[in-house]
Amino acid sequence: MKLSIGAYSLSLLVLATQLVLPCMAGTEPAVSPDKPAQTAKTNTKSNFRLHIARKTKFEQPEPDKLFLDSGEMVIEALHSGVIATPLSQIYVRSGAVLLCQVEEGIEYVYVLADNSPQSTSVIVNKRHAKLDQGVEAIVSDHQANYKELGGPDDIGHRAMRMHILGNNRFLLVCEYSLMDVLQHNRLLLGIKDSDAQADKALSEKLLKTVAVITSVTGRRGSYTNSSRE
Repeated sequence: MKLSIGAYSLSLLVLATQLVLPCMAGTEPAVSPDKPAQTAKTNTKSNFRLHIARKTKFEQPEPDKLFLDSGEMVIEALHSGVIATPLSQIYVRSGAVLLCQVEEGIEYVYVLADNSPQSTSVIVNKRHAKLDQGVEAIVSDHQANYKELGGPDDIGHRAMRMHILGNNRFLLVCEYSLMDVLQHNRLLLGIKDSDAQADKALSEKLLKTVAVITSVTGRRGSYTNSSRE
C-alpha cells in the first residue's frame, strides 16, 4: 500500500549537493561529540553528509547504509541510500535532505528538501509512505498523544493522516512548517550560523525550499502547533 501527500511542483528549484560524510567503522554504534556538529567532514566513500546532535548513537557499515539507533541528525544524500532506525527504514535519493529524530518508541522523519517529488520513502511493517519536501512521517510503537505529535521542537502541522499498521506500529503522515523547523531546531540553527561553505549552501537551499513550499501549498491553510504557548 502506498501512502502519499501529493507531488509538489519542483520546476522552480533544481538544486544538487556534492557533499559527503566520513565513513564510520567498527561494530559498536558511534556516539557523537558532546556538542552538535556545525560542519561535516567529507569522504568520497560515503553516500551521506551528516550533522550530528550530541549523544546520538549510529553506525555506517557501508557507504549507502546508515543505522540510526537514537538521537538526531541532519542527513544530506549525495547518492541513493537507506537509513535504518528501530521502527522503520528510510530510502533516499541524491539531493534529499532529511532531519531524523529517534526517541524510545517514536521517530520523526522530516523531508527538508529534495530534488524530485516523492523520492523519499519510509517503510514500516512493509507499508510504504512516499514523502515530498515539507512532509513528515511520525512512526511510533504506540498511538502518540497530541503533544508527542508536535515533536521535540513542537513544529506546526496540517493535513495529518494516521495509519494503524498492526504489530503495535503507527504511522502518521502530515505536512509540517519548514520555517518552524529552521527557527527552532538546534542543529539547523547551528548550520545557519556556520562559516563553512557547504553549510551556507545547505542553508540557502532550505530557504529556497521554504519559498517553493509556500508558493505551491500556501492555499492549504495555516499550520497548527500542538502545545506552544
